[in-house]
Amino acid sequence: MQTLMSFITRFWQETNLPESGAMAFEFSLEELFTNIFKYGLIADGPSDVRVSLERLDGVVRMVISDPGPPFDPVAEDAPNLDLSLDERELGGLGIFLLKEMMDQITYDRVSDRNVVTLVKSNLCEK
Repeated sequence: MQTLMSFITRFWQETNLPESGAMAFEFSLEELFTNIFKYGLIADGPSDVRVSLERLDGVVRMVISDPGPPFDPVAEDAPNLDLSLDERELGGLGIFLLKEMMDQITYDRVSDRNVVTLVKSNLCEK
């Protein structure tokens, strides 16, 4: 995971984006990777997870793809935040927060791969 966080840090520095904007992408990447490895990939199988980042003006787009079973995080229902922690079902809060942090999230199933695209706009230069 440290290598992925370094990837985001380098990208942010090379594209001259303010550090404050990186947090949403770091959180999103960590959340999605946790779900991929916890629920999607077989422990002994190959793990061909791909991550790309690109910037166009003030918009940053991250694409994460994996060969696991179909899973659409966009379709996940928001947890009931009105319930106490004891009453609430375990899980779902990370995906909920990810959706709150990003301006756009899409899911596609392409060639037996999950492809999640996250977009955050209005990231101005330093």
